[in-house]
Amino acid sequence: MHHRRMSGTTLVLSKEKEEQKMESIIAMLISALMIVESDGRADAIGDNGRAVGVLQIHPECVQDINRFSKRITPYQTERTREKV
Repeated sequence: MHHRRMSGTTLVLSKEKEEQKMESIIAMLISALMIVESDGRADAIGDNGRAVGVLQIHPECVQDINRFSKRITPYQTERTREKV
């Protein structure tokens, strides 16, 4: 019985380590994208004024993501806010 407990604890710790590892990889990937897309500048504007911010995301993409997550952004109009 004691051995099973240790195995369960080991599995939980292993899963936590894997999640931490994945979070670290994601953070590094996002940091790399920020450097490539805008040299890390939050005020960067590209793609003829359509891409904004450190990741050079188009406002339409931000609206779609926020629509799914039920958040409102500065890019949304009053009409769009009413729909959310």
